[in-house]
Amino acid sequence: MILRGLPLRCYQCGYMAMFEQVSVRELKNQTTKVLRQVEKGNPVTVTKRGRPIARIEPATERDRAPRTSIYERLQRQIEARWPALRRRSPAKQRADFERISRKAARGLRSRSWQQMDRAAKGDPLGLSR
Repeated sequence: MILRGLPLRCYQCGYMAMFEQVSVRELKNQTTKVLRQVEKGNPVTVTKRGRPIARIEPATERDRAPRTSIYERLQRQIEARWPALRRRSPAKQRADFERISRKAARGLRSRSWQQMDRAAKGDPLGLSR
């Protein structure tokens, strides 16, 4: 039986053939095998009814590098601009954060994060549930 996209081993000579395409169904049923082949450096195209819909490629070193969050970058920028903030104690930092959060909350129309989330999604009354 020949499955597209899966490694086939010749039991006489041990040769493994690789296919570059795998259907959505085969990917669902053989995810681990497909990902092992991708990990070895073989990109795979995922097809649905014979048409390519996605491509799975090995991660590059850049993809594997830890990324700094936007909050960490913002914190570094703020500390670079106001170095005195770095010397504050954690308790003082927390108190400042709470004070600023309360001040910001007074300016918001929403009372909770759930209301803000619904408003951001265009459903301020929560009727789409």
